[in-house]
Amino acid sequence: MTKNNLDVMKLADEVEKDSQSGTLALSLLTSGNVLYSPDPDMPNHLRRLSPSGRLEIGIFSNGMFIATSVIRGEGFKE
Repeated sequence: MTKNNLDVMKLADEVEKDSQSGTLALSLLTSGNVLYSPDPDMPNHLRRLSPSGRLEIGIFSNGMFIATSVIRGEGFKE
């Protein structure tokens, strides 16, 4: 059995830097993932960002995301 010499603190620092710079989010979106984050303007609501660029505000109900508003539609490029 080989010993894994993972430096957890170094990895945490790299993830934090990538998260702050937007590199992590871009990588996840490019890989086809949908990202969720708290909405700072609406308590108890989430922002859902799709790989297509669609940004929605909504809530989860019975395990499904229910969009209450669309901030920007498909195909948006920053």
